Order: sequence, then structure tokens, then C-alpha cells
Amino acid sequence: MKNNYKSTLTIVLGFILISVYFNLKPLLIITIIIGLAAIISEKLNDIIIRIWGKLTAILGLIMPNILLTIVFYLFLTPLALINRLYKNKNQIQLINSSKSTFIVNKRDFSSESLEKIWWNMNIEYIGKELDYFKEAINWKNYFSDKIIKYIKGDVLEVGAGIGINTNFFTKNNKRLSSITCLEPDKKLCEKIITNNHNNLHKINEIITGTIEDIDKKYDTIIYIDVLEHIEKSKKEIELIKCRLKKDGCLIILVPAYNYLFSEFDKNIGHFRRYNKAMLNEEIDNQLELKKIFYLDSMGFFASLVNKIFLKKSTLSINNIKFWDNFLIKISKISDKLFFHQFGKSLIGVYQKIESER
Repeated sequence: MKNNYKSTLTIVLGFILISVYFNLKPLLIITIIIGLAAIISEKLNDIIIRIWGKLTAILGLIMPNILLTIVFYLFLTPLALINRLYKNKNQIQLINSSKSTFIVNKRDFSSESLEKIWWNMNIEYIGKELDYFKEAINWKNYFSDKIIKYIKGDVLEVGAGIGINTNFFTKNNKRLSSITCLEPDKKLCEKIITNNHNNLHKINEIITGTIEDIDKKYDTIIYIDVLEHIEKSKKEIELIKCRLKKDGCLIILVPAYNYLFSEFDKNIGHFRRYNKAMLNEEIDNQLELKKIFYLDSMGFFASLVNKIFLKKSTLSINNIKFWDNFLIKISKISDKLFFHQFGKSLIGVYQKIESER
């Protein structure tokens, strides 16, 4: 019930700020009536929450499509027509100045390379953003707070990177017994100890490898910004299921919406972005869905701007700080107002419920 009242308070405060800023007296009166109704009657409060939940669910489905339609027809289509009229260059090679679109790859491959399912079995991570994103403290606090209640027992963190997220999972988490960090890049593995010097007693093991190298079972398996890097992700899910204990939880955080896929995604080795339907389809009937929701609604619009206008393939430390110190703080409010119906990231929590053989 407390959470319901918190939701109503957030809605009322949001509309009061809007009505005061735009001097909308009718909206202010309606908002006050809604607030009083919620205080007077618990049933009315529940009705308000249900109505708002349905409205935000509808908005979450249609708003991104409306925005993208407006951008496509009012901005992209005219620009494309102008480009077609005044450009004589080969449209496939507008950016590429070389005579061929083929890229020479000098990496050596063996038969084992074709058996592995990770996108880069050299095992050196091609992205350079991890050292920047370690400064995104507000974001890491935000998403870890949303999933911490599911992190318990013996934990496996897949794609642990430089171990920054590990800190947030182990800090003040009394339900966590131990955590194993799994990371395919040996150089990144070496940084995990340095970045977790205060919580080393919680780290059971640091393994250089992939899920295929794991031969034990865990109560919780975590994939934070990892699944989108794996080309054959459905096979990865099958391997995860075999490494979960009965009633164990799989927690996945992935970038949201394929239509936001940009040069930045390509640059750091993403194969795709996800929506709820895509993620649930990949999990299929292998695990039971416990919860799925979007985070960072302001980041959604920032990603849309980058996709359409900025077209940045890399982010600067100043970009990260602006997003983390300003946009995330707004998202914490707007996400509640829109009941987590859209955002830059998607979180899914799944549970293994069948009996062990």
C-alpha cells in the first residue's frame, strides 16, 4: 500500500509542477481533487493507480512510434530527398572513401573458433567505453537497486568486465554468499581485483572464459549489458539454464529497442537491441518470467537524438557525466510516472522452476 501512495504522490507532484509552470489552473484543480481522493479512500487510490497504469502502458506503446513517425517524415525523408537530388556519389559508399566495402581481417582462426559462440573469441573486448562508464555511479546505483533483491546465494556474473558492477552487487547485500566473476578478456579480468578491493572477501573466483567453461550451478546468474554482444544468444540461454540451480534466477540487462541501434552499438560489438517481446522470445519456455521493465526514459530520448542527428560512434567522458548526473536523476522520476513502459535499457528477471533431474 505504501508503494501505491508513493506512486500517487509522484503523479500528483508531477502534475502540480506542470500546472504551475504552464499556469494551467484547471489541471491544478483536477490534480488537487485526485490527491484528496487518494487520501480519503484507499479504494479510490487503487483505482487512480490502475487507470494511470493503463494510460502509461498505452503511451509506452504508441509514443515511441509517434515520435519516430514525426522524425521520419518531417526530417529524415526531406533530408534523404535532398541528398538524392544533389549527391552523385555511390550511395553505399557515402562515408567510405575506399574503392571497396570489404575489410581485411588479419586475425587467425582455428576450428575451435567456429565452435565458440561468443562474438570475439580472441577474447579481447573491442569496446573502449568501460573505463568511461565506471564513472556512471548514479546509473549503476539506479539499476542495481532494482535487481538487488533477486541477487542471492552463490552468484555468477557473466561478462564482468572490469568489475565495477560487481561492487554494487556485493555492497551491503547480506543475502549474497559469494560471487564468481566470469570475463572472456584476460586484460579486463586483471582489473576486477583492483576495482573490488573492499569486497574481495565476497569474490569466490575470477574466471577467464565464457559460460561454456563453467561446470557448477548457481543461485543467481547475472548478464549486465552482455547478451547483446553474443551472436548466438539463444544457445547461450540454453547453457545458462543448465547452470542454474532449482528456483535460481537469471537477471538480464540489455539495451532497448532495435530502432535505436546506432554506430555506437556497432562500435562496441552489439549484434542487436531488445524489446520485451524479443527478450521473452529468446528465453522462450526455458525459464519463467518474474519481472520485466524498462529503465531510463530520458536516456531513450538521448539515444534517439544520437541515432538520428549526432550519429556518434563513441562517447566522451563529458557525455557520460551529463547523462549520469542529469538525465538519470530525471529518469528516476519520469520512469515512475510512466510505470517503466519505455526506456534506454530493459531488465528481465527469470526463474528456473522445473525440478532437477
